[in-house]
Amino acid sequence: MELSRRRSFSADALDADDSLVDVLAQTGLCSSRGDARRTLAGGGIRINGERVPDGMTALPSGSAVDGRFVLLQKGKRQRHLLIID
Repeated sequence: MELSRRRSFSADALDADDSLVDVLAQTGLCSSRGDARRTLAGGGIRINGERVPDGMTALPSGSAVDGRFVLLQKGKRQRHLLIID
């Protein structure tokens, strides 16, 4: 498995209702917030290997591995590791 990027985020930034949409746009997995919403609606995003349910726009609580790491995946090849500060 090859990571495209790593990025640090504060825990406060990930608590917002639209945090997943923002994170996808800021990491570059999606080109914009609109693209992030469309990709989420189409089921093209996975968090730690689990497909994100349709309509979810916030990172699920407890999704961080060891309370610090979240692996985001778009499609088969694009992966980003979020490091929560």
